[in-house]
Amino acid sequence: MPAPDQYMQMARAWTSSIGFQHQFGSVAQMQADYIYRKGDHEKDTLDNINLAYNPATGVNYPYAASGPGRALLPYPQYGTMSMIPHNTRSRYEALQTAFTKRMSQRWQASATYTPRGCGTRRTSRSAG
Repeated sequence: MPAPDQYMQMARAWTSSIGFQHQFGSVAQMQADYIYRKGDHEKDTLDNINLAYNPATGVNYPYAASGPGRALLPYPQYGTMSMIPHNTRSRYEALQTAFTKRMSQRWQASATYTPRGCGTRRTSRSAG
């Protein structure tokens, strides 16, 4: 059975970054980059959509593999049904920094840091 058109849209992502680097003499280098990524209509998974709810309480009926409770399901001929809609959004923003120090005998040391508070947010627009 095909999914409704509102749940089957092409996923898309927009990514950008801007940064700078600065060299200190011939032995040290520093860089900082701002990273941004936004995704829309990304894939999500709804574990079981073949559920029936009690209209008086709003609580779903216990899932019944067989017996009279099975007739309450929207699709009693099927068991557990998953749905994979493309309705999730994500957003990532970060400031990534790095410092590199060159040492003798072809050795170098690097340190990177991404401040706390930068990160990913995902939201789902599932109907329900």
